Amino acid sequence: MMAVKYIVLITLIAISLNIGHYARNYEIFGNILGSGTIIYTNNIHSLNSLVSNITRNMALEAGSRFNYANHVIKSGVELLHASMGLDINDNRTTWPSTKFDVVGLNDEDSAGNPLHLLLIIISIIAVCCSNKLKHQQNVLPYIYALVMAFIIFCFYLKWQPWQNRLLLPLIILWSPIVALVIAEIKQTWATNTILIAIYVTALPLLFFNSSHQLINNGNTKSIFTSDRNSQYFNNRPEVMQDYYEFAKHLKNINCSNIAIETGVDTWEYPLWVLLQEEFSQNIRIEHVNVNNMSGKIPLKNFNYCAMVSIDRGVK
Repeated sequence: MMAVKYIVLITLIAISLNIGHYARNYEIFGNILGSGTIIYTNNIHSLNSLVSNITRNMALEAGSRFNYANHVIKSGVELLHASMGLDINDNRTTWPSTKFDVVGLNDEDSAGNPLHLLLIIISIIAVCCSNKLKHQQNVLPYIYALVMAFIIFCFYLKWQPWQNRLLLPLIILWSPIVALVIAEIKQTWATNTILIAIYVTALPLLFFNSSHQLINNGNTKSIFTSDRNSQYFNNRPEVMQDYYEFAKHLKNINCSNIAIETGVDTWEYPLWVLLQEEFSQNIRIEHVNVNNMSGKIPLKNFNYCAMVSIDRGVK
């Protein structure tokens, strides 16, 4: 009975946090989960598709800076798919125009968590093999909940190369179980070795993050020696000048009502920041020529004096 109460409470909290998004999605798209123009969800739900997504997502988490290890992991997943007669890039379970790979780059889009994944697997085995740990209150239900959350995630959402960002909350939620197992280790040297390994593997991501580096590296300056606005363009320095020139041009003609035309995945955030800095008065930026269902929302009292099409230049 207590478990039912917890489930109801957790469900109510989750709904209350997202009810605003759900309401707006339903009003515009007729679906609380949003637009159907970009398909996030699997088009097929079967045991094979579930196994495919589970293995591919775990492979992403296992990605590291060691190319040989990445190649071995990728080959293993490909072999598994071949043995099951599955297309590893099946468009019914894969994000459009992407192909499975294991890269483990030093950026927030694709950085893996290989050590964390290993510790999670070891911790699950340790709890299952220890009468003391598995009989502690709420330990097994907590593990079951996280495992089911991962399975539901893989069952529902298509695989994509940037899936690590979406899986990060689950990685963090495993921390209590990993900590519980580490605390049971009697040998101090073993505990210290694990903690040192965690710190050491974090250093490359800390110092050589491709987007936010702590030290100068080639053309990318440290976050301590470059201004905040320049850091917005670390991943795309070639467009920085165009963004700055457009913001200054709008200031010169005193145009603060701007229409913006974008594609599906257009990089518009830096433009908002630069425009807000250039103008002392309030600015209004609205999307126009929207091709999805949200385009039916009327723009009230909006007369723009300039329009920018980010994918095709300024109009």
